[in-house]
Amino acid sequence: GARCLSVSLSTKNATLSELSLCGNMIGKLGTVFLAKALKANASLTKLDLQYNSIFSCIKYRSNSTLRELDLRYNSSTIAGEISLLKNCYNTTINWLRLSSIYSIHNFTEALLSCFSCLTRLELPQALNGATKQEFQYLARALAQNKSLTELDLSYNAIEMESAKFLFKACCANIEKLVLFDTSLCRGGATLLFEDLKKNKLKG
Repeated sequence: GARCLSVSLSTKNATLSELSLCGNMIGKLGTVFLAKALKANASLTKLDLQYNSIFSCIKYRSNSTLRELDLRYNSSTIAGEISLLKNCYNTTINWLRLSSIYSIHNFTEALLSCFSCLTRLELPQALNGATKQEFQYLARALAQNKSLTELDLSYNAIEMESAKFLFKACCANIEKLVLFDTSLCRGGATLLFEDLKKNKLKG
């Protein structure tokens, strides 16, 4: 099945712009075929790869049309994640979804060097268990990244100390911030509101 899909996607006159392979568990061989297809495809703009173990060998930078990439609920290792970030270097991707981050330090470095076109980032559950120092890394990257305008941190337990760094950074560039079910205490909410007072509307 993956081989046939690969052949179809590689066709020069392919018109498919959105593809969801959610929950197919395509495996290593399917990933190889998909990687080859992406290299040749010139029409795909949105790709949903949820629930597939495919973090390693796809070189997304070889595709010049892909804009939206969903990699939520894929198993992750440090080696696989490093490979993923390297393969996203200098891509055209502007919307990225991840539900787990093995190394926040590596990911935040990638925010500054790899995702030059990224405008929308969704990290549901991805920061659970992160330390205060790791939140500092992320906050620093968010403050320095000039392209990112939308950030979704839903379903992450954000403690007050971490919120202090994060909200200040978000109010620098972020235009849309989603914090659904983040267990914000009253103190965390107060910090957010104080930073919002300093926020200037873009006209």
